[in-house]
Amino acid sequence: MRNRSSQRILADRRSPQVFSLPPQPLAANRIGAACPNSGRKRVAVPRPSGAITTTQQLDPMANARQTYLANTTSMVIKVGSRVLSDEDGRLDHAQVSNISDQVARLVANGRRVVLVSSGAVAAGMGKLGLQRRPTDVAHLQAVAAVGQAHLIQAYERCFARNGLHAAQVLLTADDLDDRSRYLNVRNTLLALLEMGVVPVINENDTVAVDELIATFGDNDRLAAMVAGLFARPLLVILSDVAGLYDRDPSDPHARIIQAVDQIDA
Repeated sequence: MRNRSSQRILADRRSPQVFSLPPQPLAANRIGAACPNSGRKRVAVPRPSGAITTTQQLDPMANARQTYLANTTSMVIKVGSRVLSDEDGRLDHAQVSNISDQVARLVANGRRVVLVSSGAVAAGMGKLGLQRRPTDVAHLQAVAAVGQAHLIQAYERCFARNGLHAAQVLLTADDLDDRSRYLNVRNTLLALLEMGVVPVINENDTVAVDELIATFGDNDRLAAMVAGLFARPLLVILSDVAGLYDRDPSDPHARIIQAVDQIDA
């Protein structure tokens, strides 16, 4: 979705690389080498039959998007839990590596990038050897607390390979509703970006439960609120949803809305 101040680009789980930036476009449809100590080897993801291979084929709004991309310096990238989870619901280290490599390339091209990343529960399940996602809030919060440390370590290993560092920032929506805390968050993020650090933001699941139990998670809203901290931001949402639809996507007649230029009823 694109409007005057921000834009959302949503990608398929199998290929969360649908945007390119001059002068060095992002690699399409690949999973990079796993980070050191991750225990994963380089894997290749086969391109789905009939898959779209270029931004122009993907979206007739490609030229407008490329113009916007070329003129933005601040990017907030939200990564959904299903993008970061493997088939068993655990953290996909190869996917973390893939996304981290792309973010590093954006930073090398002069962009300021903030990650809003889900995946703490998936990381915790893998760390604790759980086969199923807990169903009660208390155990979900406990697993998320364990997984959060594991998740940030995974990002740190991957960014370090590219000469960058990751900083863990845990927030709730209330932190951005309060004026003084809003300014503190903004100043901290700006300082981190000036130091060449990639902030990795997540909902503080040990005190907030909306993200854990909601179908449409709070991290989506949190990412939009974080984007509002910057001038002329670009908000990118990597998801297993193909785009913004004009109705329930399960409806066979549902169509993707390519751009929203005016917010109305």
